[in-house]
Amino acid sequence: MHGGLTPTRSGGRYSSITSRPRIAELLAKFESDPNPLDLAPEAILLRAMVLDFIERYDEMHAGLMRWQMSFDKAFASDYSKWLRDMRRHIEGGGLPDDEGAPVIPDPLSYVPKRPVTIIDITGVSSLVAQIGALVDRINKMKEDKTFSMATIGALYETMAADLVTVAQEHIDDDSRREALLDAVERRWRGIQLSRLTGPRAGPQS
Repeated sequence: MHGGLTPTRSGGRYSSITSRPRIAELLAKFESDPNPLDLAPEAILLRAMVLDFIERYDEMHAGLMRWQMSFDKAFASDYSKWLRDMRRHIEGGGLPDDEGAPVIPDPLSYVPKRPVTIIDITGVSSLVAQIGALVDRINKMKEDKTFSMATIGALYETMAADLVTVAQEHIDDDSRREALLDAVERRWRGIQLSRLTGPRAGPQS
């Protein structure tokens, strides 16, 4: 509709990135989606990402801390000593994992001399908010069943034409027929679309 997604087009909104084969492949795949406005897969993906993040938080936190503490001078000195001791141990016939092998220093056992960066778990709140927004949009689309103004206008014209045809077929008196059509038109023009949408929609009094 907007002339930009098809990878084979020379112009368009995304023409500058469609030279990448994987992007072009994905664009073609999404274009063929029979229900492109269905947001349920995105909501499911975000939920999976939240759960995965929470389940692996301790593991990721420990990995980040070890990486940061590996730059500590005391650890770097002890690590260098461990390398020398391990080299002598292996040259003397030992194995890296036998009982006599030197123990590698753990970065987490060193007290940091300055604040370190940790994984911000509050980022989960952003994902949760996105999930909520998607779910709200999905529910809104399911409940409102909204249509474009063009569709509503076409429906109005079709109903008006059918009403005129039926009135001409069943009412012989011209004045009565015209009075009925005028009254119906006035009532239709007074309909407020805002009162017909949403979960509490109902007939007007």
